[in-house]
Amino acid sequence: MTAVARTRLLCAIVALCFAGPVAADPLADLLPPQTRQLEKRSLIGGDMNEKMYYRGDRGRPGAAFSPDGKLLAVGNPYTGLVVWDLASGRNSGSLTGNERGEGVTVAFAPDGKHLLTVNWSGGRRGESYPVTLWDAKKREKVRSLDEDVNDTLFFSAAFTPDGKTVALAGGFNRRGAGNAGVHFWDVGTGDEVRRLDGIVPADPTRRMSGVVQSMAFAPDGRTLALLADGRLTLVELATNKVRTTISVGTAPDQRQEQMNEFPVGAVAFAPDGRTLAVGCADGTVRRFELRSGRELPPLTGHGNGVIALCFTADGKTLQSLGADQKLFVWAADANRDWRPKSIPLDEKALERLWDTLRSDDALDLYGSAQLFGASPGPTVAFLRKHLTPVPEGDSARIEKLVADLGKEYNERKRAVIELRKIGAAALPALRQVAERGEDDMARRLLWEFESLAPPREHFRAVRALEVLERIDSDDARSLLAALAKGAPQAPFTIEAKAALERTTKGSGGLGATAKLEALWENAARPDAVPFLNDRLRELAASDAFDSDPKRVAKLLADLDSEDFETRDKAGKALKSLGKLAEPALRKAVDGNPSAELKRQLEEMLAEIGRGTQSAEVLRVGRTLEALEWIGTPEARKAVEAAAKAARGQWLREAAGAALKRLGA
Repeated sequence: MTAVARTRLLCAIVALCFAGPVAADPLADLLPPQTRQLEKRSLIGGDMNEKMYYRGDRGRPGAAFSPDGKLLAVGNPYTGLVVWDLASGRNSGSLTGNERGEGVTVAFAPDGKHLLTVNWSGGRRGESYPVTLWDAKKREKVRSLDEDVNDTLFFSAAFTPDGKTVALAGGFNRRGAGNAGVHFWDVGTGDEVRRLDGIVPADPTRRMSGVVQSMAFAPDGRTLALLADGRLTLVELATNKVRTTISVGTAPDQRQEQMNEFPVGAVAFAPDGRTLAVGCADGTVRRFELRSGRELPPLTGHGNGVIALCFTADGKTLQSLGADQKLFVWAADANRDWRPKSIPLDEKALERLWDTLRSDDALDLYGSAQLFGASPGPTVAFLRKHLTPVPEGDSARIEKLVADLGKEYNERKRAVIELRKIGAAALPALRQVAERGEDDMARRLLWEFESLAPPREHFRAVRALEVLERIDSDDARSLLAALAKGAPQAPFTIEAKAALERTTKGSGGLGATAKLEALWENAARPDAVPFLNDRLRELAASDAFDSDPKRVAKLLADLDSEDFETRDKAGKALKSLGKLAEPALRKAVDGNPSAELKRQLEEMLAEIGRGTQSAEVLRVGRTLEALEWIGTPEARKAVEAAAKAARGQWLREAAGAALKRLGA
């Protein structure tokens, strides 16, 4: 150490000795504590460090845990898809015949013995994107599901709990159209049996918008969770309707997505279906209690995006894999009991929380938002002074500046300088010119403005919108309504409109006391068991779910009767059976029926193909779900009684599965 360095060190020590006590942060004790991992691992294969995270047009890392959490499949362009044994920490080897050099989408089947991949290798060569089923233990190909004809780049995949169907979330195809819906394929045949469109609308101002980064089925198979554009959307599969939308994409997530060619993320349900974990692009694992809508303190530690999640079978631990090659094991209930303290917040404390909203620390952000939400009155009054609508741009001036991009050097340069000051407000005019192919400079600016990460002040303002959404009071909604009237094309205005829509609809997501839907409100009321038990008993005693082959054959014969009442009664009974009667309906169509009978059969099959369920099936499913959520001994007895009294096999199996999840 040099003399100068020693002198500086001595001065620093002396200063510390004589300095007065450091003023403590008054909010430090109010924020949630940091959660430590139970275990940390780093994946290293063979003699080389396997680079799992990469950018550019070679894709993104694909990864999935087996349902029991004992195996991990990781795909990257350097090694292909590798299966890891997590108990030994050893690389078990690569899939035989799986191409390297591109991204890959991967998902384990519920039995843990098979896994499915979507390889991106054919995209640049004009070939297909192969969808393949593999033997996980032998790492050998079982069969191709698509016969090399799939032209859609699927970004995520998930099996239904029974393993009979796989959901594939689309991105783009070579026919020039977006294909961002969810496609359901029969695992046995590889046929598409259902499709879900329009659930995740794309934002034209953001690259890769509308792409489903990850998805997962609830353990009971009734709900599908989709992660896209910083939002988690829960869909009731019986009706194809959105149950709720939860905001999980804080500003760092969105910035991270813009920095990378392909967005990353992960979703996992706890075995009891009551908690949902989300791995975000900023390396944070966020957890939500689905019945209450409450967010638990986030789990932080990954240096980059989280690409895979898995709860253990007992629900006590949660595993996360990051694109930083780190595998963490967490206590699933870590900090579950933490609640924000409801204390008076003076102007100084509010300013301190406001300043924290610019931070990149997920735990501080969470704690600050919770403290804001615990003092709704002062918070809304404070934010009203700090948030203002984005002013409308001068459309005539913007159009002139865009037109000047096609002029001589000096005018073009001045136009670019002014347009960069205007930013997002110029996007509509730039798009019009770029779409007409009139100016290369317009296309370059369009790409620049769409790809540009927003400033930190934008991050803070968007987080403040989440606070207002959480509060969901009349005053909070009034402020959101004012902010939603800003410049329509501005990202902040778009975010404000979305937040206002969610609070106005009462869809729940972030609301501290909001429920996801009326069904789950019943789950918070054990006194609803007698009512639910009576309804379930009535349905179990009816023949609505009696799919006995002899009965179905009689109904099909009656459907072709000359008597109207007989035909009508048979048609209603078959529609009530829905998918339970599908095999018999298809056999009848192939049996050369009359033209009128064929028309009715095809209408029923089309309705089944859309995934919609009969009112009776939907009512039973929701009733069983509510009883599962309640989970009391009385609720178990109600399900047991339904399983014993059911006249149809479907209801017996549905009640039996509910009992298994209840641990009966």
